[in-house]
Formats: sequence, C-alpha cells, structure tokens
Amino acid sequence: MGKPVIKGDFKCGCTNPNCKLEEQVQRRADILGVSLQMVAFSLSLLKNTAGATPIAGLKELSGGLLAVVIAIQDKREVKGGLKHIIVDCLKVTCIVCQHARRRKHNISLVVETAISELNLELAKIKEQADKMNKRGWFMGFIMGSADKATVNALRQQLTTSWGLFSTELQMDTNYKVTKADKVGPAEVWKRMFDEMAAKHQIGRHAPAPPPNASARRHSGYDFHNQRQQAERDHTLRRSRDAITVCDQVLDNVDLSANIFRHLKELAYSDAGIPYDTLGTPSLPGTWTTLFARLATVNGSFFHASIGVLWEKMDSLYPFFYNILPADRYPDGTAYEPLAYAITNITSDHWKRFLLYSSQTRVLALNRPSGKEMSIGWLLHLSMCPTRPNPLFSKLDHIILTSSDGLSFLVAVSAAPYAKALTINMDAKSNEVHEEAATSLTSSVCLASQRLEHISLLAPTHHNLTCILGNIRQCATLTSENVAIRRGVQRYTDFGPILKGLSSLQNLTTLKIIDAPILCPEIMDRLLTIIPSIPSLRTVAVAPRRVTDLEEDALLLPDLDRLQEISR
Repeated sequence: MGKPVIKGDFKCGCTNPNCKLEEQVQRRADILGVSLQMVAFSLSLLKNTAGATPIAGLKELSGGLLAVVIAIQDKREVKGGLKHIIVDCLKVTCIVCQHARRRKHNISLVVETAISELNLELAKIKEQADKMNKRGWFMGFIMGSADKATVNALRQQLTTSWGLFSTELQMDTNYKVTKADKVGPAEVWKRMFDEMAAKHQIGRHAPAPPPNASARRHSGYDFHNQRQQAERDHTLRRSRDAITVCDQVLDNVDLSANIFRHLKELAYSDAGIPYDTLGTPSLPGTWTTLFARLATVNGSFFHASIGVLWEKMDSLYPFFYNILPADRYPDGTAYEPLAYAITNITSDHWKRFLLYSSQTRVLALNRPSGKEMSIGWLLHLSMCPTRPNPLFSKLDHIILTSSDGLSFLVAVSAAPYAKALTINMDAKSNEVHEEAATSLTSSVCLASQRLEHISLLAPTHHNLTCILGNIRQCATLTSENVAIRRGVQRYTDFGPILKGLSSLQNLTTLKIIDAPILCPEIMDRLLTIIPSIPSLRTVAVAPRRVTDLEEDALLLPDLDRLQEISR
C-alpha cells in the first residue's frame, strides 16, 4: 500500500500521484465565488443522486449543506466566514464521492458516525443563519459582530469534525480493521471532539484502542446510549462556548462604543436634528428610552449607554439628587431645597458621582424649577473633604443661564477645565445677579488651560468693560462672541409700561432718570402717550445707555414734535 498523497491543506486517501482532488475542490470554490445559486444547484443534484451510491448518510450531508447555502445567500455581512464553511464541506463531498468509486461496499461505522457529526454541525449553522435572516435591520446592526464571532466558532468546530472525518476515510480506505483494532464509541467521540486527539490520530494513521476497548465489545445498545450522552454533553459544551464567544464580543468596550456612536448619529438623523458636539442637549426622547434599556445588557453596554444619555445634560438635579444622597420624605420625594442632613456624603457617593459626571461633555446650568439651595448646604458641598475637584472632569462646554448658588458653584468648579463657555442669563436674572458673569470670567480666564471659545450674551454696560478685561488675560482663547441685549424683551418692550402710564389721568409729573433702556426711540414713544394724560405738566427723561455703540444712542425728538405736545 502506497503512502497517501497530500494535496493542498488536506490529505487524499488514494495513492495516485495524478489525483485531481485538489483541482476538483478548487473548481467548486471558484463556482462558489461566482454564484451561490450554482452551488445550490450542484448540491441539489448531488442530493438527488446520492441514493445510488453505497455511502450511508451522503444524501443527508448534501441536503444539510444545501439548506445552509439557501439560508445564507442574502447574509452579505457574514457571508465571508460561511463561504469557507461551504468550501470545507465541498471538500468532504469530493472525498466521499471518490471513496464511493473505490469501495464497492458500505463504509464503516466510524465513518457513518463522522457523517452524522457533520450533519449536526450543518444543522447548527443553518439554525444560526436562519436567526440572522429573521432579524430586522436594527438588531442585525447591533448583533453583526456577535454573528461573525459565532460563525467563526461554528467553522472551527466544523473544521475539527472535518479533520476527523478525513482521517476515518483514509483509515477505512488504506487499512483492514480487525477486531483487535476496533475502538469503542468513547474513543470515537473523544477524537471527534478533541482536536489534539484527532491530530494524534492523523499522525499514526491507525486508532489506538482505549484501555477498556480490548476487554469487551460494545453492544449496539451501549453504543446508542453513549452516543446520545455524548451528543447531550457536546451540545451543552457548544452552547457554553457560544455564550462565551458572544459575551466576549458584546463585552468589548471599544466595539460597544462604536455601536453606540453610530446609534447616536442615527438617533439625531432620524429626528432631523443636526448633531453638534458643543451644542445644547437635544437627544430625542423616543431614543432616550432605547439607550436606557440597552444599558442593562452588560457592563460595556452600560458604560457606552451612559456615555450617550449623560453626554449632554440640561439639569443638575440627576447628579445632586439621584446620585448624591439628598434628604427625602418617607414617600421618596426630595426636600425643597435640597439638603444632606440625614445621610452623610461619603467617598463612595462621590465615586459614583464621577462615574456619571465624567461622561458629560456639555452641561447647561439652567435655573432649578424648585427652591434654590441654601447657602449653608452649598458651603457644605464645597467644603466636603471627599469632594472631587473638578466635579465634571471632561466637560467641553458649559452654558450658564442662571446665577443660582448650585449652578454657580458647579460653574466655578468646572469652567476652568472646559473648552467653551457660554454665559446667557435668563429673564429672572437682574443686574446684581449678572455680576456672576464678571466673577466667573475672572476665575475662568485666570485659571483655564483649555478655554478656546467664550460667548457672552446680554452683558450690561456696567460689567462689559470688566468682562472684556478678563478675556484679554486668557492666552488660549481663539474666538469670542459678545452680543448686546438686543432681543431681550425686558430691555426693549415698553408697551405695557406706556399703556399703564396713559391710564394715570391725574399724573402731573413724569421723570425717567438713569434707567437702563435699550430702545433708541423711547423719547418719541413717550411723546405719543403724553396727550392722553390731561393733568401732566412736567416730563423729564434721562435714561442710562446700555451700550456705547452709536446705533444704540437715544434719538432726540425734533422741535415740531415738542411743539405739538406743549400746552
């Protein structure tokens, strides 16, 4: 008996130096690369003609492979790995067909067992492909990497079975197995599932009997029971391996971050909202629930989801009420204003605070809906020995719209570490509160090492000079935007005031002195209502200019207008 010919990456059982098995496999691989439909047609033909061959199980093997081809025809993202599975199975089919031509009798029991194992592998591959086909586009995107990992794992397991099957065919072709050489089913299944045992078998070309194999022959009933138990154990081990592979993929932090980044872009695109890394919080509410649910999948999904949910925040309430142990009533509602008298704030509380605050990139400090925190508890927070500094270590943009104590505490703590600062006081702020803008810019511009952009909306004439002086001290600043109070209703809309003045029929003297007014035509509008006040005798108007801009200068009425109202 000659030495088996080695062709390519597998061994052929024949001894013909001109064996064309490698060429046959390559031709089938080329066909596969051109069209999966052609492969399906070839397998269908093989399935229909397999009954005429003495190979037990060939019909089932080709039928299972045909089902796999049909199941994965449209799975482009994982087709690469499954194509290799089909190529390997086509190699098996070629060897089986050659074996059938050389042998005129049925193949041995171990080869039938190997064929059964291959059919089992193909059934699992088809099941996986069917699962992928039934998923929607969204879940397909989420599970794409996990599917690839599962396919690779299935292919490795199939390769092990293929190696054993090839070995059994070679032994069945080149050796006459005697009773002394027969092995029990335990050794067969060991070699089938143990890659090292399979490699050892290939090297020796003949199976070594296990210790108990020479003592007795296994009955058919024993073989059936042991085979069923081996299948159950093998299925359990495969399921555990599949879970492990899936977990390894889904627990990959970098992969999860990429998945959630694409989902975030999809969320903004779906809502028609342009995404701006320094923009105000605007994640659509319908997507917020989705990201919150994904946080419960595993650890990497949790960190990736809070990176989206907490990236842009428009309230401090979740940080200082939900995370820190704020005092609560028995029904769970919080005290107003916030206080921390019942439970001390420990280092563990601050660590949990940092876990979430480190994900925040844009923070809008808006006025709280309830009562403002008292100065005492603000000092308590600022002087807490375990408090981290800064509270928000990775902020890129701070938007200050309120000068309440908690907002200002956070702004002073975090602003020196931000890249962009926007100050736009809301309508409830007055000139005293707006001094916060001056002090904040002073703190930020002196200490900041990252500040590149500052935007000041609605500064008053009084503190504008100080603010601009502070800005000049910031060496890292590359752009600034200072907008005057145009569009601020309380500085431009005098309709209600003028209407109220016109109703004072007994008014004799009207004086408007040093009031901040950003309305150049205020004098002309006052002259319009004076005729409706019959008792008015003296009018003095000297408002304070809000800006030094020429276009904001007060317009003085001409003499003709004054003559019209004179009495």
